[in-house]
Amino acid sequence: MDAIAATDYQSIVGPVSWKKGPVRNVSTTPLVGGQWVKGDKFRYEIKIANNSAYPDIKTVKKFEPIAY
Repeated sequence: MDAIAATDYQSIVGPVSWKKGPVRNVSTTPLVGGQWVKGDKFRYEIKIANNSAYPDIKTVKKFEPIAY
């Protein structure tokens, strides 16, 4: 429990810190927008399309209408 409580690092989803809160033992991560598209490696992959809440996470595409 002490190791988790001491966690404060940059991860693939942005900063993760159990020290900052908003309340004890809670870590929040930045919210970005993604869109599932047909992938190259997998059948579908999520691509980040909006990072307005956390610009340090890069976008790789713009949102597109889904064709049915």
